[in-house]
Amino acid sequence: ESEDLKMMKRIFALILACVLCLSGLSLTAYAAPVGGASQMLEKAKDSVVSIWVVGYDPSGRILAASSGSGFAVGKAGKDSDVFLTNWHVITIDGNFPTDYVKIWILKENCPILSNYEPDPYNSIECRVMKTTSGCPDYAIIKMQKFEPGYKALPLLPAETASKGTDVYALGFPGVVDENSVEHFGGANLTATNGMISRFAQLSWAGNTNAILHTATISGGNSGGPLVTKDGAVIGINTYILGANASTGDRTSSYSVSISYVRDKLDELGIEYDVSGGSMVWLFIVI
Repeated sequence: ESEDLKMMKRIFALILACVLCLSGLSLTAYAAPVGGASQMLEKAKDSVVSIWVVGYDPSGRILAASSGSGFAVGKAGKDSDVFLTNWHVITIDGNFPTDYVKIWILKENCPILSNYEPDPYNSIECRVMKTTSGCPDYAIIKMQKFEPGYKALPLLPAETASKGTDVYALGFPGVVDENSVEHFGGANLTATNGMISRFAQLSWAGNTNAILHTATISGGNSGGPLVTKDGAVIGINTYILGANASTGDRTSSYSVSISYVRDKLDELGIEYDVSGGSMVWLFIVI
């Protein structure tokens, strides 16, 4: 063999080794579940959580409380203590800095006490790992003390989806919880279905890349996942436009692209699974 050919073989071997090494850091191809949407939704109930937030003044006096949604992220199908949600959920629409809030995941049928904090025996307090200060409006939170049973969902780059893709918005809309005989909590997961209408950059949200879809979302859905029928998360349910019940205006539902969060998970060294074809995508990038 010529010296040039030997050199090319060595370079190829080195590139292959780098690819295999990088794929073990945070990206792993994930086989999507089979069995249709009903099976996907059954599995998702162990992944999507109801989030409760209380805001305080510097003296510790409670000023406000609010609810939202979130979902576990990590090695798909495995227990996780890391969750994704919205910045505006954990700051109560930006009214409180993270130093003046407490955040909980509510377990099944969790009562809210007279001081507006949840029952400590039926909730899990969390801390903020990473958040934006507005757009693109996401937050990464973690349990203060690990509790098993919350299964991570796989992620899917939004750019691999297309118009017309069937999607499901999962979460805990307040309008449903507030009119339910049950307390707040993880047993009351709500799902609405629709399809992707278009991909858009929202000028009023700092040119955030978002997914416009027809699955209905409302207050409390914020922070929940937008998933495909295979159970992969492509966005975080975040914005509603045109909502006006008195005039009957139709609403538009927007979910922030999951790609923003994937970058931060990489920075934090949190392993997660990418649904479908991630290994091929990684080879192409290399």
